[in-house]
Amino acid sequence: MTHSDHNHHHSHGASCCSAKGAASAAEAVIRDPVCGMTVDPAAGKPTAEPQPMPKGTQYTCPMHPEIIRDKPGSCPICGMALEPMGVPTGDEGPNPELVDFTRRFWVSAALSAPLLI
Repeated sequence: MTHSDHNHHHSHGASCCSAKGAASAAEAVIRDPVCGMTVDPAAGKPTAEPQPMPKGTQYTCPMHPEIIRDKPGSCPICGMALEPMGVPTGDEGPNPELVDFTRRFWVSAALSAPLLI
């Protein structure tokens, strides 16, 4: 018997073929529109916990400095994450972003120097 010959007439309760089972399976797994594979939309949800900051720290949007909040969150205008305001004290060591961009600057300067000579 082939799959097309098989009829799905089951008289028992919740099973893989019942409406209740199909609804929960459809909620748990969806089909990706690009590649067609099945994915679980709840898997891999991003989570981010803000680092603890000193009491009284205010947060602002990098693109909209007029937005100032007392706690981390997202900008009501553009949705970007709010950043802590103020100048870093330097007690926490070198800024990893600054170190990375400085390295990228010197590498790109060295690689582009032959173009100018």
